[in-house]
Amino acid sequence: MGTIRTPALCALNFDADKGDSVEWKNATTNCIVSQNGTDPFPFSSSNPDEGDSININPSPPTPVPTVIVIADGTSAGKAYNYQISCCSQQNPVHTVTVTDTLSHGKRPK
Repeated sequence: MGTIRTPALCALNFDADKGDSVEWKNATTNCIVSQNGTDPFPFSSSNPDEGDSININPSPPTPVPTVIVIADGTSAGKAYNYQISCCSQQNPVHTVTVTDTLSHGKRPK
């Protein structure tokens, strides 16, 4: 089981391990996290219909999806870009730097 990461919604970069959950703070209603161009999308959602975009704070009564880091960071510190619709349009690209928990000497439980 991974760690729960709680970055500010508009933080330009945060670090996570593959398998960590992400709970963005200060999310605006109907804010979409999406693929950046042809870059690999580094997240999956408990709502499989969303694909390469995730509404991280949908309007009620829709439940908030569980967001998991899926990108493989086996080359330590690999960065994956994504976009967030409700942050600055001047700099819409954000980055998650992903590592693999095994590369840090941690063992899965």
